[in-house]
Amino acid sequence: LDNGPIRTSVELTYAPFDVDGTPVTLTKIISLDANQRFNRMDNIYEGAFAEMPIAAGFVRHDVKQILTGEGWMALCEAVSDSKDPVRDGDIYLGVILPGAEMLTDTLGHAVAVKAVKPGRTLTYYAGSGWSQGGVEDMKEWIEEIGQAQAAAVTPLKVTVLN
Repeated sequence: LDNGPIRTSVELTYAPFDVDGTPVTLTKIISLDANQRFNRMDNIYEGAFAEMPIAAGFVRHDVKQILTGEGWMALCEAVSDSKDPVRDGDIYLGVILPGAEMLTDTLGHAVAVKAVKPGRTLTYYAGSGWSQGGVEDMKEWIEEIGQAQAAAVTPLKVTVLN
């Protein structure tokens, strides 16, 4: 849909899949703006259901710390399969989904869960950082999540005047 340099985005349409005997389709638009750590995910589910819970999050590996707040979750873990943990550092993961329930350990995953109605867009943000790539510690990562959440809740509006 967009091919940079300010934004890259793609639209994916999934074949119908079964959810408790109901065929459901998903159209997903993923976008990433330049110099941002968080992807925007717009999901539209269609099917003969009144409401369906959706989970967004990550698989837990070697979790060092996990924190949640209103509409967000942050996780720090060692780089997986590292042979040199000091050199390889830590990975920081985050999900922003306003109004979601944050479940920090569900079947080996950390997820944000929110119900969606058919045809309505569910928007969430997922991102990551690295201790060897600009994210010093969990405090700094929480600050980045806060900035991303503020931008998501009150996005920039542009008006073109003639």
